[in-house]
Amino acid sequence: MSQLPLREPDFLAFDLPLGTSFDKAQRIADFMNQNLLYVSICRFGDAEDAVRDVALSERSDDSARFFHVICDLKTKLEAGDMVGAINSIKSVEYLAGELVRQWRKALGLAREILRKFGQDKDPDALV
Repeated sequence: MSQLPLREPDFLAFDLPLGTSFDKAQRIADFMNQNLLYVSICRFGDAEDAVRDVALSERSDDSARFFHVICDLKTKLEAGDMVGAINSIKSVEYLAGELVRQWRKALGLAREILRKFGQDKDPDALV
């Protein structure tokens, strides 16, 4: 089980029954704030989880971010702004590292899917 902080645009929400009054909702929130230490999500690694993970991975447009930092670096170099270019290089390094980490995670997920469902099975059966 992992303990990861919520990050934008992630959020944690609880649905209350229709008609719940504001006062009752506040009492529920107060109870939870006073009595809950952690909220855990247990995943069982099936094909539905894999499909969900792929769908959620589409939330961030990493190719656009990478294009932007490269263009920013190019602009700063063309302008002779070496201090700005050095800062842009740091952005490129960071984003490249993030992309490599995400690819590593994607490859790990693919390996797990193959391990669980077998390499000889129809890949379309996972969808």
